[in-house]
Amino acid sequence: MEAQSVGRLARWGIFAVRRRQFVVMTWTLGLAVLGVLALLFGGRLSDSFETPNSESQKASRLLEERFPSRAGDTARIIFEADDGIRDPRARRRIGEVLSEAESLPEVAGVTSPFARPGMISEDGRIAYATIYYDKKAEELDAKSVDDLTDLADKANGGRLRVEVGGRWT
Repeated sequence: MEAQSVGRLARWGIFAVRRRQFVVMTWTLGLAVLGVLALLFGGRLSDSFETPNSESQKASRLLEERFPSRAGDTARIIFEADDGIRDPRARRRIGEVLSEAESLPEVAGVTSPFARPGMISEDGRIAYATIYYDKKAEELDAKSVDDLTDLADKANGGRLRVEVGGRWT
């Protein structure tokens, strides 16, 4: 093959093969320099997301100012009763669970499934309660989350199934 007919890419390939140690060392040095520059000037990562002056940000600030106990995140406790949620035994146990949930740390309030329409399924076997925290999910103490999941685990059984969910799950 004539030297004239070889393209740039082919010439680079020939150079890289003939001087492979030089090429590998140059790439390694270049990546190390880029890594150091990224550490020095790359800035910091943030897990916070805010959109100043957006409607949701304004609503969040308004909640924090006027209703601080409702400005945190929520969780849900879901109940499934074989005999139906309105069965007196199920209703009593749900009340006990919600009463205990209300006394957990960082819980600002609880809404019972019997308090509002739409929180009980049409067939009456499944319902949910809302747990209001006084903090955002990322600010909650891990023990608060564990306490709620432990409460649900303890309440399971006897024809009542209890599950929890929230932003932290």
